[in-house]
Amino acid sequence: MQKQTVEFLNLTTRGGYMWRRFLPIVVIIFVSNVVYGEKEFGGQPKYERKSISYVNLLLVTNQALRITPKETNYILNEIKKKIELERFDYNPLPQSVVNKLSRAIQAKGSVSLDELQNLIEQIVAPPIVKMLEVVAEVRAKEFVSEAARASFIATKAKEIGVTAEDIEKALNAAYIYVPALLNYKIFTKTDKKGNKLLICTIDAAIIWYHIVYGKPPRIELLKVTKTHSEGVVDPTKKNLRWRHKRVTPREFAYYSAVSNAARNLQRQMRDLAPFKLGAPIIEVYRNAVSFELGTKEGVKLDWGFKVYEQVLNAQGKLVERYVGYVKVRKVGNNKKIPPEFSRAQPIIGSGFDKGMLVREFPRLGTDVLFRTLYMPVSGKFGLEGSGSFCVSLSCQYDLAPLFGIPIFSETWTNLELIMGMSLVKVTGWGDNQTSRFSGIELGLIKKFYFNRIALVFDGEIGFSVLSIENEDTDDETSFGALGMSFIGGVELAVLPELNFGLRGGLRMYGTDIDDYGREVSFSGPTFGAYLVYSPPTLPFDPWTMIQGLTGLTF
Repeated sequence: MQKQTVEFLNLTTRGGYMWRRFLPIVVIIFVSNVVYGEKEFGGQPKYERKSISYVNLLLVTNQALRITPKETNYILNEIKKKIELERFDYNPLPQSVVNKLSRAIQAKGSVSLDELQNLIEQIVAPPIVKMLEVVAEVRAKEFVSEAARASFIATKAKEIGVTAEDIEKALNAAYIYVPALLNYKIFTKTDKKGNKLLICTIDAAIIWYHIVYGKPPRIELLKVTKTHSEGVVDPTKKNLRWRHKRVTPREFAYYSAVSNAARNLQRQMRDLAPFKLGAPIIEVYRNAVSFELGTKEGVKLDWGFKVYEQVLNAQGKLVERYVGYVKVRKVGNNKKIPPEFSRAQPIIGSGFDKGMLVREFPRLGTDVLFRTLYMPVSGKFGLEGSGSFCVSLSCQYDLAPLFGIPIFSETWTNLELIMGMSLVKVTGWGDNQTSRFSGIELGLIKKFYFNRIALVFDGEIGFSVLSIENEDTDDETSFGALGMSFIGGVELAVLPELNFGLRGGLRMYGTDIDDYGREVSFSGPTFGAYLVYSPPTLPFDPWTMIQGLTGLTF
């Protein structure tokens, strides 16, 4: 057990470094995203399907960035995979426009994000506007046949130097997105104990434009969404896999950083007003509401929606007043006729009524937990004292959207990293000794909501370590054991993105004996309090981080 204990101590050192680095960022994200109350009404009551065009090119703002064609294609494919959701229709922009834009960027060598926007407006906008003018003519004319319409489009396409197919795409386009790479680097970092981490950092953005069919037609900047992402790996791991394919540590760090960046950009896109799902409440039941969103828009189980009612404020303006929060428990198949409605369970608020509006509240589906807890540990045969007081950081991944089966609603996997101080001491070492407790646990969690209150049941397996160091002599001993835990608890939904919980249960772990016959037991009761936060974005994916540090495949 001593070898596994030493390896685990190295893992907690590297993992602890990552959590210490990113915990302040998670706190900042939480504080900056809590906004409730009234807001001016600025959207359609019912989401209407949008058509999206895109530049099939990764715009690199700095040509000095060393990125291979293979890496470029991976970023493009990941972004397309995450952005191209069921709620949209898609068309690429004309290749001639893309090539012209690419040549302009290469000629400059290095461009800022503002300069990049200017190039897009100078190079992409004019041909699109010309096509929009043709589109306006097509819509204004009444063609006697489809052949006459096609002939008119072909003639106009020849006049402005594009294809008839390009104009057909412009007929259906409403928005354009342009992916951009702002920064990219891979480096090695060494901590105080000599442990190495290979880190890949990526700063990416998507520039969103709105095609306005006005007089004259024009393209307006909608939003620039940006994200920072990191992939982390132990460079000594040789058995790493990414999506069932064997990869090098460098590839793993890159793939995980890109995948997380694309996930963040998707979440940001789902929060933009034109793309955010919304619908009126159709029916109200004792413990559910239904609305006409479902499979056609890509709605998933456990997705959250805020509920608003439209009222006139003191200034006579129509505003949306926040009423509560619901989570989807059944996804309706609205592709068939007659369409099925999706059902959602009220979590926060009451008094929901027909005609109130549900608005998508997009989250990652990965929750971050901070716990304070008591962990059982006791020693004998040369050891004295018992108990450890710890803090833990963990991530929960919601399985319901993945499986799509109602029975999996509020079923989560949990990965927890525990660190703290223990009261167990070595007899005869004096008062100047430090006793540390650490652990890693993987669990399966099921929650049952009754409005704001949720009953929580958690089964876990894990590995715990106790290390004791004599500060005067530098003597050190450590103990480790495998085991399982059965935990129960209760949570209160404070906000749509924040729960407070209490938990308690029993840990059934083994014992360990060091070379001097000192014995430690890790079994006994445990209890604690915690916060659960559902972030809109994260600077890294906790699951792939653990994969990169351990070589495990989830």
